Amino acid sequence: MKVDQDFWPRVMSGALPLPGWLVAMFEFPSAGQPSEPGPSERHPSGDEVHLCVSGAMSAVLEHPSGDEVIDFSAGECCVIPRGTWHRLVAREPSRIVAVTFGEGTEHRS
Repeated sequence: MKVDQDFWPRVMSGALPLPGWLVAMFEFPSAGQPSEPGPSERHPSGDEVHLCVSGAMSAVLEHPSGDEVIDFSAGECCVIPRGTWHRLVAREPSRIVAVTFGEGTEHRS
């Protein structure tokens, strides 16, 4: 599948379904705070795995009882359970590899 400037907007709008597994590398050039609000997503068809290649990340998992923050650094993985709203925040400039079962992914601001 071709990844161009329209790829992610089409994925996020639901116009481009993603059957099967999606493997992608993302760079986070600057740090943020897990307490800062941001866009989130969830994957109803499967868990998502994030491998931190460099830097340090936080995964913020949204639960009815409140947010759960999972910190992971270079060489470590974080598994996001299927159907859990979540967002990622870099604690320092970072690079990750994400493995996602993309079909049915939902996004919100």
